[in-house]
Amino acid sequence: MGETRYEVINTASKLLKASKTIGLRVNEEKTKYLMHAATDATSSIRRLIKSKLLSHNSKTLLYHNYLRPIITYASETWPLTKGDGKRLMTFERKVLRKIYGPKFNAESQTYERRKNQELQEANGQVIKEVLVNKINKKRPLGRPRTRWMDVIAQDIKNVEESSFDDAYDSEKWRNVKMAAMALNWPIS
Repeated sequence: MGETRYEVINTASKLLKASKTIGLRVNEEKTKYLMHAATDATSSIRRLIKSKLLSHNSKTLLYHNYLRPIITYASETWPLTKGDGKRLMTFERKVLRKIYGPKFNAESQTYERRKNQELQEANGQVIKEVLVNKINKKRPLGRPRTRWMDVIAQDIKNVEESSFDDAYDSEKWRNVKMAAMALNWPIS
């Protein structure tokens, strides 16, 4: 938008003037409205979230495909502040607590509220766990599955004097593809 404060203010004022001519206006209360809309949407499916007949996976799918789009509608146009981000995370944890329910403590024979860490574990954030913790699981027996990218890399390696950088030159890449196809499949 600009490098100096003056340029940013000038560009923003031009944007506001241009948007008013076509009937648009900047609405700073949009995030609050969307949070209320999400709360209303949550109350409309409360019976499904609390249902014991639906699995946790079904409820999580319902959250990801129904509630989350309502919350984040047009989010790419928001000036997201730390407070807004905190409210969105709080709402997500609130919904996940309803989905996964309380945790039973066998020692005290009572139900306890799940902590944020337990919610993340229940929600299945495996990627973060891989980055933070060491996995204590053995690899499956046998040769790993061949991935598509491995086959492409092997074909390029078989074609003499070629690399992935050849893809930037379309004529050279076409020649590499034809050579790889000639190696693998007889063209009749």
